[in-house]
Amino acid sequence: MTAPSDPQRYEIRKYPNRRFYDVTRSRHVTLDDLYELVKVGHEIVVTDSKTGTDITNVVLTQIILEHDPPKLDLFPASLLHQAIQANQQMVRRFVDEYFAQAVNAFAESRNRFDEFLRRSGFSALQPMAPFDWVRMLFPGVAGGAPNATQAAPPPVPSPAHQHAPNSTSTGAAERADTQSLRDEVEALRAELAAMRKSAKPRKPSGKPRK
Repeated sequence: MTAPSDPQRYEIRKYPNRRFYDVTRSRHVTLDDLYELVKVGHEIVVTDSKTGTDITNVVLTQIILEHDPPKLDLFPASLLHQAIQANQQMVRRFVDEYFAQAVNAFAESRNRFDEFLRRSGFSALQPMAPFDWVRMLFPGVAGGAPNATQAAPPPVPSPAHQHAPNSTSTGAAERADTQSLRDEVEALRAELAAMRKSAKPRKPSGKPRK
């Protein structure tokens, strides 16, 4: 989905009766309205009207549960168990240090791949959500077949020009770019595999306390 040309940040206030008020535009809104704002690329900040607490994460989770529940399949059950069992500081540190870096790496890889296609004379790929890219690169993590070892390749784009490049140096450069992209994808797979391994719950040691 194309991001808005002028993304904005909307201040939202939630009242005890579960109603939302858009402070930025001075009007009442619904959860569906907030979903549409986020969907097109805007940012929302939600605070509790009584306490002033930032509850943005809670509302965003509610939006996902009601509008995009399949996206929760991205997270392995073992990771969700640990998120519930661990204290807040540990979970925040894990998300900041690992998950955010992985998402940024995916976005950078996608941009590099799009640039490679443009230089090669191919038309751009269809817009793809970050979760779809994760499912494509790591099917075992993103709710696909757990035993899958290789992701399906993206659709082959149609050439923008029907003739092949005449320069052999251009072909060599394209092959080098392709290999570089493959190496980067393999590195991302290895990194996420290590993250999944470290996220597996450890077996309790010792005898249970009486």
